[in-house]
Amino acid sequence: SDLLDAMNACLACVGLSPVPDENDEDLDAATARATIERVSKDIQQRGWFFNKEYNHNLVPDSNTGQIVAPANAMSIVTDGYSYGTRLALRGGKLYDMLNHTYDLRDLADYEVGGVMTIQTAFIFYIEYNNLPPIAQTAIMYTARRQFAQDLETDEKRWKLQMDEEQKAMALLLREEMRNRKHNYLTDNPAAVLFQSKVGGVNSGSYGLSVFPKRESY
Repeated sequence: SDLLDAMNACLACVGLSPVPDENDEDLDAATARATIERVSKDIQQRGWFFNKEYNHNLVPDSNTGQIVAPANAMSIVTDGYSYGTRLALRGGKLYDMLNHTYDLRDLADYEVGGVMTIQTAFIFYIEYNNLPPIAQTAIMYTARRQFAQDLETDEKRWKLQMDEEQKAMALLLREEMRNRKHNYLTDNPAAVLFQSKVGGVNSGSYGLSVFPKRESY
């Protein structure tokens, strides 16, 4: 698996033998796996094109006003019509930080199918094997360096690996910017309204527009 490859990369960087299974009980293998998972959570919680999902229209419970967060949600940001509402995740539920309550019925201000909802975006934790390759690479190189740094006393050994780590993170950031630019032009309500006024090329079935591409010469 991809996780097993990443674990063995961590082991190899300090001269340890590879393991045949990602659930191997070898202590060093377990440490490598834990390092990868820790780094993965640290990087993913920043929110990227692959784990930040928009347009979650959530309905407060009619009796309690509470909303249970989706599984694997790491954090929440309000989106669209509910933008600016101060919400946080606490105990697996959404919490109103301004009014200090889990009762969110007064915040439901976006109608969907006759039901009032809160429009949100979530940052989700994704298992390593399900991440896009460019994210796996950045996480693997970062985890490899941290694993070596934790185990090695000779800093020259793990410092040699920082170059690959920095290059992998730079590629991930570049891909993030490329996707962010595309998403801003196609998913952002303010951008769509602006483009509809200045004109643009219609894009897909959502009635959105994007700026015309620059011709190559």
